[in-house]
Amino acid sequence: MSSQKKNIWDIAIQLSKSESQFDGLNGKSSLVVIGSKRGGKTSHIYRFIDKTDVPKPTIALEYMFCRKHINNETNKVICNIWELGGGVMFTNLIEFAINSEMLEKTSLLLAIDLSIPEEMIITTETLLNSIREHISNIIDKNLENILKDKAINRIGINHQDINQINYFPIPLVIIGTKFDVFQNLDPEKKKLIVRYLRIVCHSIGAQLIFVSTKSEALMTRIRPVLNALAFETTIDSLHFQSDYTKPIVIPFGSDSFQKIGYESIDAVKRMFTEIFPQMITQVVIPDDPAKDINFKERDIDLIRAQKDNELEDYRRQSLVKHNH
Repeated sequence: MSSQKKNIWDIAIQLSKSESQFDGLNGKSSLVVIGSKRGGKTSHIYRFIDKTDVPKPTIALEYMFCRKHINNETNKVICNIWELGGGVMFTNLIEFAINSEMLEKTSLLLAIDLSIPEEMIITTETLLNSIREHISNIIDKNLENILKDKAINRIGINHQDINQINYFPIPLVIIGTKFDVFQNLDPEKKKLIVRYLRIVCHSIGAQLIFVSTKSEALMTRIRPVLNALAFETTIDSLHFQSDYTKPIVIPFGSDSFQKIGYESIDAVKRMFTEIFPQMITQVVIPDDPAKDINFKERDIDLIRAQKDNELEDYRRQSLVKHNH
C-alpha cells in the first residue's frame, strides 16, 4: 500500500492545474477520521497507510490517500482519507470532506480518547450531530433510502432492536483510543465508560472497538476494521467482547439494548455526567504556525526565509530614505 499526505492548500493548487492529474480525488471511496484532540487519529492513519514519519499535530483538515490491490486485481483501488483536527473546533470544514457525489462510498471513523471521559459526551455528540446535519443537507431521498437499506443490512434485518435504532447515514466505527491508560481507571468508572459508548454505538448502528498504540496486538486487530471501511473488504475474525477489563470489540449488529442493560441513552448520560462532568479544552493555535517546529517543510521554509529577508531589506531601505 502506498500513501501520500497533502493538506487542503496542496489540493487546491493541484486542482487549479488539472483535476485529472490528481488521482487521489478521483478515488473509489473516502474515509473521514474525526475525534478527540490528541486522541491518536494521525498515529492510527499513519499505521494504516504504512507511513513511518513522526505524526504532526493536525490543526484543521488534512488530506491523504492510499492505494490497495483488491482481490489480486492489477489496478489499485484508491481511498481518500480526510482527518479533521482540533476536536470539535473545526466542524465547519466537514463539507470539504463529505460531499453528495462520494457519499455512498464514504465511511466515518470516530476516535474517542478513553483517558479523558470528561470530554467524551461533548466530543461524540458535537461531531456526530454536525456530520448528520451536513449529510441531511446534501442527500436526496433516493440516496437516503439506499444508505438506510445498507445500514439495516449491516445490523441485520432480523435484529431484535431493528426498529429502535436511529441509523447513522454512513458506516461508522467508533474507536476508543489509549486503552493502555483506560486499564488503570477505577473499575466502576470503566464500566460506565463502556456502557455509554456501547449504547451510543448501538443506538445509531455503529461498531465499537478499543485500541492502543502501545499494543502491537491491538494495532494489528484494528487494521482489518480500517480496511473494511476504506475498501469495503470483509472481516473474518472480529468476535464480540464486552468485558470492561478487556479491549472492547462490538461488531456491527452484535449488541443489543438487552445486553447493555439500559434502553434509555438519556439515563446513561445522566449517570455518566454525574461521575464525569463534561468540559472542553480549547485548541491553542500558534500565533505563527510557520515558526512552529511541528510544521517544518524544508522547501517552503527556505522560500519563507528568503521572503522574510527581502522584507527586512525593504524596511531598512525605507527607513534610510525616510531619515534622509
